[in-house]
Amino acid sequence: MDRRAQRLNVTFGNPNISVPGEEIEEEAVYANVAAPTANKRKATSAGPLPDKESEKRSCFKKLAYCFGIACVILSLGVGGVFAYIVSIHDVTSQLKSNQTALQEENYNLNSHISSLTSEKENLTRNLRNVTDQLNQKRNLETQVQTLETEKKKLTEQIQKEAKVIQFNTSRAQWSLNAYCQQQDSPRTCKPCESGWLHSQSSCYAVNKPDSAGQKNWEEARKDCRGKGSHLVVVAVDNEKETVSGYSWESSGFRGYWIGLRAKDGKWKWVDGSDLANTSWMTEPATDGRCVISVHNGGWKSVSCDEKQRWICEKAALSV
Repeated sequence: MDRRAQRLNVTFGNPNISVPGEEIEEEAVYANVAAPTANKRKATSAGPLPDKESEKRSCFKKLAYCFGIACVILSLGVGGVFAYIVSIHDVTSQLKSNQTALQEENYNLNSHISSLTSEKENLTRNLRNVTDQLNQKRNLETQVQTLETEKKKLTEQIQKEAKVIQFNTSRAQWSLNAYCQQQDSPRTCKPCESGWLHSQSSCYAVNKPDSAGQKNWEEARKDCRGKGSHLVVVAVDNEKETVSGYSWESSGFRGYWIGLRAKDGKWKWVDGSDLANTSWMTEPATDGRCVISVHNGGWKSVSCDEKQRWICEKAALSV
């Protein structure tokens, strides 16, 4: 029960109901209600009672006062409810407006996302194309490098072949001049060049300098190579006899280097082959020892560092 109703109860003679915090008003209302009774008592004691019409008017005034207060309260309540409804309507309108704005923004965002997705796909496609082009470029560069390498190798090979051809041509010309005498008419060719001795299928150069010009085994080997030949390699008995016959002015441990030396405990020729006929050299193959041919004295083992004469051999020209 609100305070206004409590006041009305007090006004109409219900003093048992009190409004908290309104003790002063209650006493005032109670005084107003009790006053007529006291006056009545005074009037009874003093004289005749007041007119009943006056009492009715007083009661109607109080009822009108209470009704006015109730109307004011009701108006205020209705106004509050109306204001609340209006505020709710405004909030609802604002929410609907916000919802519409959010929906529109969401639509725009979805459109933007679709656009970005499409752009991403295009970029991915372009990136794939660029990657393919780069791979093709790398493959082309690799092929070009391979071709350049092959070209370089072919060029080097052609140059080498050209040098070989030039060398062979020069050597052929040199051989022609060396083996064929120009002063003869027509030109006649011999199996061995001038200064070489011919025997069967080989030509021999007997090098017999004095002691100052003699060489050790390795030096003699290099000298033969410089002449397009090698230290003599003996294959058969007849050749062994021929080499022994060419070993002029030699005896004892002074003779002519041949292409036989000790290596890894074996007697080996300069062409890498082993000595086949071990009866030709019965001395042990001790490293650092090489073989000389002595005129009518066979073969002997001496230190490879000694200075000796030497015999070179190369193939004879077939004419």
